[in-house]
Amino acid sequence: MELVVCNSKSARTRGAASGFPNDVIEEILSRLDAQSVMRCKCVCKSWLSLITHPSFKHRHLKNQVPGALLRAGNLSRAFSFHVNDNGNHRFWSHPFPNDYMNHPVVMENLNLNVIVFGCENGVICFSYGNVVYLWNPAIRKMKKFLSPSPPSPCPMRHLYGLGYHTLTDDFKVVGIPPMKTGGVGFYFDNNFKKGNLVGVYSLRGPSSWKTLEMPDLFFSDPNCANHQTAFCSFVLNGFIHWLVYYGREIEETVLESLGIVAFDMSTEVFKLINSPPSLRGLEAYTAIRMFDLSGCLSLLTFKRPGLIDMWVMKEYGVSDSWTKHFSLNLSKSFVPFPTDYDFMYPLGRYSNGDLLLHGGDVFYLYNSKCNRVEYLCPGFFVMQFATYVESVFLS
Repeated sequence: MELVVCNSKSARTRGAASGFPNDVIEEILSRLDAQSVMRCKCVCKSWLSLITHPSFKHRHLKNQVPGALLRAGNLSRAFSFHVNDNGNHRFWSHPFPNDYMNHPVVMENLNLNVIVFGCENGVICFSYGNVVYLWNPAIRKMKKFLSPSPPSPCPMRHLYGLGYHTLTDDFKVVGIPPMKTGGVGFYFDNNFKKGNLVGVYSLRGPSSWKTLEMPDLFFSDPNCANHQTAFCSFVLNGFIHWLVYYGREIEETVLESLGIVAFDMSTEVFKLINSPPSLRGLEAYTAIRMFDLSGCLSLLTFKRPGLIDMWVMKEYGVSDSWTKHFSLNLSKSFVPFPTDYDFMYPLGRYSNGDLLLHGGDVFYLYNSKCNRVEYLCPGFFVMQFATYVESVFLS
């Protein structure tokens, strides 16, 4: 059935759409892609009012198929995306936004390594120099603001986290500078050290950073160091989370433990969530990803040869509730392809239980229903993975 909209001046005046009830119109619009929704804002005033209402963007978000954001090597000038929609796989890419590409520092260094610090409700957070960028590639909307401290010779020293606070309909960015020089590229040193000054920026608030002091999350030991690899922050239950490795530093050797630092977007308080007890020492480095499994904080671990475990925290914030959800041995589910399974690793998990795997610049998919790994397509060197879903946020 063809949908005819606002075909008369009187219809536009009344805000009607060819006799369709408002809830039907909203249901149809909420199932469109983000760009189509933005075009529909120009149809009539009633549609504009509906699309700009805060509740609509949440309804639209729920109707979109979750996918993946894949950051390629530093020579790539685009973000790549992948969606697994009931076995229908789709890859596409978005070039870096023009505003970012015109940054004077970016213009001077075409081999820049962009690090994604967070991806929430379709909005990507990244930074370079003293500017923080929030970008919605689906509708090509961007917000930018200065970092919480002046520019420095080491432009990627800050660690950031991005979250969306539902109660205030607001995006929050947490900026954490390191306590010492370093933290270049993929590693950020001592960001969570006691006494460190942390910036919190609310997109709907004043155009300035609120300053907080980092509490003593670990233990008051001068030999305790912490660092975090450049995985994206992860949001669940109103908290922004980072995977953090920490421990005593003895003769330049750090005895590692794994923890999850959580920032409450309501109270703006940090806390430490302990990892499963078995993830200590060298095992701490096997943790590669956090994700949401039916509302539970979950961890994906990987160690060679091809062993993948999934841990689930049954009760949020209670460390004793960690449970191993499943174990996967790729050698027993691997369909022989040119790449040895030993060099494959999981990028992330989809809502249907499938895993996106990467190895030898090739993408594979672990089909949870068939319990086997299947060749997907040729790929590229992947530096980062984050969960992504199209949205109309920031519009």
